Order: sequence, then structure tokens, then C-alpha cells
Amino acid sequence: MNFGFLLLNPARLMLDKYVGFMEHVDNKEFVENFMRMKKWIFDSPDIPGETFRQFIQYCYQKNLLIRSKMKVGDRLVNLKNITMPRLNIYGRFDHLVPPEACDQLTGRVGSKDTENACLETGHIGIYVSSKIQKEFVPKIVECLKKRDLATSEPEQGEGFLSWQMRCSILKAFVTSAGPLPAT
Repeated sequence: MNFGFLLLNPARLMLDKYVGFMEHVDNKEFVENFMRMKKWIFDSPDIPGETFRQFIQYCYQKNLLIRSKMKVGDRLVNLKNITMPRLNIYGRFDHLVPPEACDQLTGRVGSKDTENACLETGHIGIYVSSKIQKEFVPKIVECLKKRDLATSEPEQGEGFLSWQMRCSILKAFVTSAGPLPAT
């Protein structure tokens, strides 16, 4: 799957990064970080060919998810069924999930409480860039705090957790993750 994504922009993702590597090959910290990133990017399970083909066909070519026409098993995925508050964080330079696709998603869910947060980075930069982490984590905390102070809760349904409980769980996750490695 990773190789397929690399082919979306081979010049930048397979050539330019090695040119940049050679320009910084004498910088031990840069080389160590480069190798950690390379390992992390390719440290994922293999995906069966038919699964990858369906993913590309359904999500990229036919755009079934955003059109609420995608099936998982025999069940139709309807984005309007997503009614909980939603913070949609994405990267302006993401080559896998373009901002145009992310912007559409927020308008397709059933929740009235949605927010888009477009960060000045690419797909992987959201997770590993120390600069972006200074924007990313505070944005999540701000979103949680705002809703934690809200007086009304969303409608209860099957598997319902109070909004305060969800905020607490997410806050615990964000704070327990600790600082990310410097990039």
C-alpha cells in the first residue's frame, strides 16, 4: 500500500527526499531522524492486493464514501449517521487525502457541531512535525475544552458516552502520549 501511495508523486516522494538526504548526510541528527521516518513509514502490515484495489476504486475513483454509497459487508455507510461533534484536522499539502476532500467530509456528516482545522503541512507532517504539534495538540485541547464546558449534551443513543466522558478519555490519551520525537 505504501508503495502505491509513493507512486502518486514519485519525483517528490522517492527522489527529492534522497537529494535532501545527501545534502544533510553530515548532520547526524538529520540522518537519524531520516532513518526513523523511513522505518516508520514502511512499518505497516501488508495489504492483500484485492483489498488495496477495492480501496483505490471505492474511495478514490468512485468516491463512494463521501457520496454515502460505500458498503462495508452488506451495510451501507451513511455519513449522516455521524452525529457526534467532529473536529476535522488535515494538512494543506496532503497528497493522499487532499484538502478538497477533507472540506467536503465535514458538510456530509450529520453533526451540526463540526469544525475544520487545516494545518500547513502534508499527510505525515501532522503526526511527526514538531512545529505542527505545537498547533495540532492545542487545537484538540481547545476543541475538547469548549465542548467540555457546554451545558447541553448530544442525544443519547446506543453506545452513548457523555460528552464529558469522551472529552476526559481523549484528554487522557493526548496527555499520556507525551512529547513526540523532535523533527
